[in-house]
Amino acid sequence: MSFIVNPPIFLETPELCAELLPAGRCYRGARYDWSGIISQVTLRNKHTFFSREVQADGSFGMGGRGMAGVFVWDSDALYDAAGIAEPFPMLGIGLVKKEDAQPFQFARPYEVISPYPRETTCGDGWCRIQTSPLPCRGIALRETKELSVSGPTLTIRMLLANCGENPIHAAEFNHNFFAFDGCPIGNDYQLTFPFPLSARFHHGTAIVGCRTVRPHTFDCELQSTSFWIDGYDGQQTLTLRLENQRTGTGVLIEHDFPPCRFYIWSNSTAFCPEVFCKIDLLPHQCIEYQRRYTFYEL
Repeated sequence: MSFIVNPPIFLETPELCAELLPAGRCYRGARYDWSGIISQVTLRNKHTFFSREVQADGSFGMGGRGMAGVFVWDSDALYDAAGIAEPFPMLGIGLVKKEDAQPFQFARPYEVISPYPRETTCGDGWCRIQTSPLPCRGIALRETKELSVSGPTLTIRMLLANCGENPIHAAEFNHNFFAFDGCPIGNDYQLTFPFPLSARFHHGTAIVGCRTVRPHTFDCELQSTSFWIDGYDGQQTLTLRLENQRTGTGVLIEHDFPPCRFYIWSNSTAFCPEVFCKIDLLPHQCIEYQRRYTFYEL
């Protein structure tokens, strides 16, 4: 598939520069929200904070990079209801073709047959991307994503409106591919929590303290680590701090919504804390929430 690659959009302050990929131009896959992908953030012209998705075989996986949003349905019912070669809706992306009778697989490169229409408006230090719905199986979501910078802080504000006939039951998270100054992922990275935590591992290991997590070993086959975080019940907001003593840098991550899930994935090239926001919208209902990232030197 060929597509036009427009120049990136830069959101800048004297302290921070965030490089934003034009919506639907540099990424056109079926995994990540096409709107508002931040490929890199640079602090004071000397520290960078993000990498791209790299698999154990050296490939670029599903094409993720930097800060990329992901919508996930609560169930596969919409996919299951579609016939072979028929479309099903993927929020943040568009209408995607069901290839065969196999179960839905999030890592499969499904064909996007009708991308959602988007309109981008930018000003001094801000950008707004509005994604309009294409109704399919009673599902129609209008997404407005606003990105702005102030001092060393990047803010992502989401406004979601259910314009369809059916309720929407899903979740959304930011897949943060952190790698400070390109430093490989290891136990010099530390993520600090505001609550006592526990972890449920899928593969690999991490050093889990009462309120901290540090990467430790990667699974031999997948060369990565993944696990769920528990302990956030009752948190109405969530503030995390990721720091690296070797690079002397950190980021404060503030979520103004109650987390519904918390997953961490990492390999040698990226450390990815993923905090999920629950989206339960009846027709004509809206939800608004935001994430703030403040980058700093230790």
